[in-house]
Amino acid sequence: EWHLSKLKTLFGDTTPVDAFYFGTEPTPPGTVGQYQNNAQGSLFSPEIDLSDPALVGDIDVVIDHYLRSESGFDFADIYVNTSEGERVLIDRLDGSTGGFTFNRYSLNAYRGQLITLEFEFTSDGSVTEEGWFIDYIAVEVERGVEQVIVNTVPQNGFKKNVELGSSLPTCSETNDFG
Repeated sequence: EWHLSKLKTLFGDTTPVDAFYFGTEPTPPGTVGQYQNNAQGSLFSPEIDLSDPALVGDIDVVIDHYLRSESGFDFADIYVNTSEGERVLIDRLDGSTGGFTFNRYSLNAYRGQLITLEFEFTSDGSVTEEGWFIDYIAVEVERGVEQVIVNTVPQNGFKKNVELGSSLPTCSETNDFG
């Protein structure tokens, strides 16, 4: 049941773009959608490469989402799937967020790996609610620079072609200091 929806945008609860939604669109329009009984579905991120040695600080995923589910029975689970086939639950949500809210999760344990994120919704066979909307997903990382030691020995210019991190340019000019 995952699909792109403007349902929450109509009510002004998020930015005017599509959000991923686990549930069905309401009939008639202007009412609230619902997910089905005994429903299950997963939404997967593209592969995320955390193997870059220039990643020096914390690695976090930030999610802006809205959830309304039957508390204790219907669940919104967030998993990390590794390239080695491991599937790790990083959070289980249920109940209601009361509106869109940001959650932040550490991915530091997956440094050096290729991963995907999985957002899985499951419901039981009775009460249904509105469902799960995911409007924003971002992986936040910090890239470092190579340390260049400058001592007190006279320098003839500065070091050339110093790698400043895998995605940053290099220094390629020499200057003479008098």
